[in-house]
Amino acid sequence: MQVGIIVKNLIQSLRRKFKLPVYSDELQRQRANLLVAMLHGGVILVLVSSLVTLLTGVTSSWVYLSFAATLVLLLLFRLWMRHGSLELIGYLLIQSGLILVTVVIVVRGTIRSPTAIAYLLVIIAAGLLLYRRALAATVVASILAMFGLALAEVFGLLRPAWQFSPLITWFTYSSFFVLTALILRLVLETTLDAIQRAQNELHQRQLALFELAQSEERYRNFIEHSFEGVWLLAFDEPIPLDLPPEEQVRRIQYTGYIAECNDALARMYGYRHRVDLLGQRLLGLYGGAPNEENTRATQALVRSGYRSNERETLEVSRNGEPVYFLYTGRALPT
Repeated sequence: MQVGIIVKNLIQSLRRKFKLPVYSDELQRQRANLLVAMLHGGVILVLVSSLVTLLTGVTSSWVYLSFAATLVLLLLFRLWMRHGSLELIGYLLIQSGLILVTVVIVVRGTIRSPTAIAYLLVIIAAGLLLYRRALAATVVASILAMFGLALAEVFGLLRPAWQFSPLITWFTYSSFFVLTALILRLVLETTLDAIQRAQNELHQRQLALFELAQSEERYRNFIEHSFEGVWLLAFDEPIPLDLPPEEQVRRIQYTGYIAECNDALARMYGYRHRVDLLGQRLLGLYGGAPNEENTRATQALVRSGYRSNERETLEVSRNGEPVYFLYTGRALPT
């Protein structure tokens, strides 16, 4: 029972230590997922390679030390992802793989060994994780490494090609085939997932635009078919609420204009259609200057926090005749 609790706590502790941060950028999330998949794949490959090497009877301690060092390095990279830069970790992982492949070729065989194909995997991984310059640097480094190994073989600096057993040769090539397929599949799934999210976002935006258009249509129908005069008074500039009340009243009267209305309101002023009233200045509707009655009504509007109920104003129609209005109004924040 105690052992089970200890193991459970250990697993939870490891999950917390290896938990990835939340990335707001989609590209960062994709890169983090690819990097995690490669690190986990590398760990599995090292463990399987160690088992195959053990089964084939290899007893060299250097081989197992190299496996252990590689495993520790992969786990450190995975732990570092929680705090470090993804680009830097990816670059160091790629360069470590490049160095490891070169060292294995030097120690175990020549450029004709199956291990040399691992350069292709390194370049594929670099293309998925790194930016253009880092990818170009990785390709150049791989070419130079192969060229150096070729020269070393020409001048006899490498020992004769190590004869691989059929089992190791089969396992090496099979590992490359499987890893390449997994990497390409992961890229495809990541790409399809990104496309699906983009389509969902596009659908949500289209739905929001459709609902907005419907709302605007309902608003327009309400205004146009209302029997009461409906209007929207706008201003040349928004009126700050922290201004003195007298200044707010002045700005309302001198900078206000009819931004929206319906035909019912237009007819109250002697016009036939709403378009004839749109843009009319409030000062013009007052007859050219604010009168005392309208000033009191505007002052009461400001004092009430721009919530007016049945306030009376005296205005002028199109023909210059006085018209009394009883209106209710609310302010809209900007």
